[in-house]
Amino acid sequence: MRNLLLCFLAAVLVSAGAAGEPLQITDHGKIVVGAGSVGFSAVNSGWSEFGNVKWRDVKKESGKDFQRFTGHFEFEGVPCTAVETVRRLAPNKFRIECDWQFDRDVKVNGIFSCISMPLPLEGILVDGKKLLIPELPKEMILRPYSPARTVTIRQTDGFQYILSGNLNAYIQDSRKWVNALTIRLAAGPGQGTMRKSHVAFDLELRPVEAVTVDIAPAARDCFDLNVLPAGTHRIGGVPFVVRDDRKAIVPESKSALRLPVAGKAGAVNLLHASRNTGPVVGYIDAGYNDGKVLSIPVKAKADCGDWTLGDSYPNAAIACEAEYLAKRVGLYASSFRLPRPNPVSLTFRAASPETAWIIAGVTLSNRPLVFPQGKEGPFTIKEGPDWKKLALRRRILPGSPLDFSAVVPQDAPAGQYGFVCSNDQGEFVFENAPEKKIRFYGANLCFTANFLDKAVADKLVEYLVRMGYNAIRFHHHDGRLVDPAVSDSVKLNPETLDKLDYLFAQCKKHGLYVTTDLYVNRNFKSPVSGCWGLKAQLPIDEHAMKSWQDFVRAWMTHRNPYTGLTWGEDPALISLCLVNEDTLSANWSANPKVAALYRSKFAEWKKGREGDDQTLFREFLFELQGSVLDRQIDFVKNELGLKTMITSLNWITDAPLTRLRAKLDLVDMHQYFSHPTFPEKAWQVPIGVDLGSSIRRGASLPREMMPTRIFGKPFTVTEFNFCNPNRFRAEGGPLMGAYAALQNWGGLWRFCWSHSDAGIIRNPGQNSFDASNDPMQQLSDRIILALFLRGDLAPSKTKISYPVAPFSQNNPAMSYPGDFANLGLDAQIGSHAAEQALPAGVVRWRPGMKTPESPRIKLDRKAGTLAVSTPLTETATLPAGDLAVKKLRIKDASKFMTAAAISLDGKPLTESDSILVIHLGNISQAGARYDNSSLLRAWGNSPELLVERCTATLELECPGTPWRVAALALDGSETGEVPGSLKNGVFRFTADTTAFPGGVLAYHLSR
Repeated sequence: MRNLLLCFLAAVLVSAGAAGEPLQITDHGKIVVGAGSVGFSAVNSGWSEFGNVKWRDVKKESGKDFQRFTGHFEFEGVPCTAVETVRRLAPNKFRIECDWQFDRDVKVNGIFSCISMPLPLEGILVDGKKLLIPELPKEMILRPYSPARTVTIRQTDGFQYILSGNLNAYIQDSRKWVNALTIRLAAGPGQGTMRKSHVAFDLELRPVEAVTVDIAPAARDCFDLNVLPAGTHRIGGVPFVVRDDRKAIVPESKSALRLPVAGKAGAVNLLHASRNTGPVVGYIDAGYNDGKVLSIPVKAKADCGDWTLGDSYPNAAIACEAEYLAKRVGLYASSFRLPRPNPVSLTFRAASPETAWIIAGVTLSNRPLVFPQGKEGPFTIKEGPDWKKLALRRRILPGSPLDFSAVVPQDAPAGQYGFVCSNDQGEFVFENAPEKKIRFYGANLCFTANFLDKAVADKLVEYLVRMGYNAIRFHHHDGRLVDPAVSDSVKLNPETLDKLDYLFAQCKKHGLYVTTDLYVNRNFKSPVSGCWGLKAQLPIDEHAMKSWQDFVRAWMTHRNPYTGLTWGEDPALISLCLVNEDTLSANWSANPKVAALYRSKFAEWKKGREGDDQTLFREFLFELQGSVLDRQIDFVKNELGLKTMITSLNWITDAPLTRLRAKLDLVDMHQYFSHPTFPEKAWQVPIGVDLGSSIRRGASLPREMMPTRIFGKPFTVTEFNFCNPNRFRAEGGPLMGAYAALQNWGGLWRFCWSHSDAGIIRNPGQNSFDASNDPMQQLSDRIILALFLRGDLAPSKTKISYPVAPFSQNNPAMSYPGDFANLGLDAQIGSHAAEQALPAGVVRWRPGMKTPESPRIKLDRKAGTLAVSTPLTETATLPAGDLAVKKLRIKDASKFMTAAAISLDGKPLTESDSILVIHLGNISQAGARYDNSSLLRAWGNSPELLVERCTATLELECPGTPWRVAALALDGSETGEVPGSLKNGVFRFTADTTAFPGGVLAYHLSR
């Protein structure tokens, strides 16, 4: 074996803090430091936050060592002035204060400084005592408000934030909404009736203790490094030095240099890469004063990657890169915990004579680190060695492997068996065929995508049928369904109504069932309050209720000339949502004048009731919501006589809502992963991008929705997406397909197909949601269709329900216990009103309850892998490297990817003569510009798509004749043949997303 003994001759202590100012402040006074942020908020009785982003007319003052921001906002109708001051006490220490001054006494539910820290964290300490952060969300409150002197936040990159002072600190697990931990430092006073309040604390930014090592005495020529820049490379704030002469440590059998050490070390960090390696690249042998030597293995595709770059790995983040001979090459940053601190020597040994291990930089740190996986500076995605053109085909060839109309046959016309209803198991069946079960899968049409010319509507329906859909949702339609000449009309617009009538009729004819909303965003202005907006005013304004009823009556009693039935009579209509996302707790305070009406009604309502206002106000809203639901349901079912199933409250997972959802025919929910954020202007670029993976967060989508289901009622998700441009969104198909099937849900609708008619007629470019021109979503849907709609994965037989007690002073809980929600990864779960009996076969949840892990869905959060196994479909999702399912195995995956093998002829995979193999990595619009990996500045300068090169060996058990492998274009046509081989009952071929011009995301295996 080649080895090199290296002890550190000379070391230079450096700061690992970022260059320039360690702390930055936005124009609104929001403090940004590293991955975290510090802001200031006042919260009203409905828990609406009035933070920095709501400050108006902000004025900034600056001095030598201070900055001051003065902003204004209206709180519960009362003007307030906020003054934030940041003073530098030392190079990395600051005094932070905020004063709020209200014009008159006002009741405040909470007022505080809010520190948000993205997860994962290495740890958080309160007065030196470590606080436990659970791997998956459990209880939301990790620490209630209580005194503290210091709060220390340790990031995985070694950076520390130390908050100090006379603190009243509250710590919350915020993963229910965002992947972060929230620390609130209460102001004084922190709640109650007040005219002014004040908060102050010190913030110290403590960088990782890092020591770079001069490797000159051990280095030798390494010509490959000449393509990379020399000097100091900072990776997540940690420095590595690449020599000017580009020499590196390349371990050889007789190289041995002893170098004395200066400084402490708890970890060794390498800037390195390898070539021609096996499972293990090499070993780091740490030698100590007592003569002991302890070894650390360096694993390939875990701790080190190839010089010809693939993807980042769990402990190997791409740190620097260049283009060389039409390939992308570079080095990885890795961190290794030393078995004992402060060794006196390190020996680097290659695992085999064939392995070339290139170590360009060595840095010691006081503890092991996690290096950032994304790029830290601006970059543009363009065609090159790693990105090739992806030819978008806006058609599906009939009878091709991508034509799923026969894989999951539509039973046309929709409605032929009468209205859709539910059996006692909460499964969709038909009024006139109760033995016939059905699930639904489709997408949303939004805004002008609902109002198409007839020829365009015909082509759209044909495409959706060939996609394998059997349902569609008309959404964001009502604003264009009324007379445009009247700003708050309930009069139907004949032109747009005719287009929607025709589209509905075509959907029905071809077996596509429809769901829609009776209110989304149609304009309404109250003559009483003078305020716009119907959602918040429905429970308190009769004019709002009348407007809602008049519109619903006009639409549902309108006779569709293309079907001969009124909308309300048509059994092709699965369900109606009374009001989209109408949860009152999120809507009541959207308008200050309307909020004042709520406060006035609450003041009357609470007379004679005991308890704190926060809990009472929630109870008040809960009661109002129940009353308005009762009226709406009575109107639709009894006055209009509709038989269509009714739902509502399709947003927010608060546990008490189960008791209200019990009034509905079915439960519907919405959830997204990596939903875009808008740091500058709402719904416009730049877009904040969540860099995480749902798999690594314990399948947060769809797990977080699971407790809201009610056994005995169907459960649907009419909005979901793994949003573009999250690089892990290829995980969405297996996650949604497998877990929706495991839970035995009734329907899924992707949000969305298109936000406009333009997105259906042509390709206007990418956005965060639309699937009409996004091959990633369309191919992910084939996986969902097989697992869920075709039913390849059978539901779990275990059913567990959480009892929700009446919401009251004695039971103010808003969230489901985390331990309960996590059971949904292996069993069917839901919730119920505590006093109600459960359907047969459903078990009431008890604390400490466990369930066996499902052998069919294997999710490894830490490894970032998901394997789904059924007789007809198997899927594998992995960050890189190898993953075995049962019949399907992935080897040498170069990057994050999802692979799926789907039997198209209904035979088990090993016996099938027709298999669709889907291979998804990452795609992007050409020219997409990023400020860094987490901030998309522009989608691109043309609608052209690019696919990132991703390769892997795919193996499938094959006891008989080998398959022919054809690479497919996105319309299902063949673009070329791929060689495959059969050996010892295993068929294998190489999948490469750039193997043929136009890209390859799917293959057809036939024999």
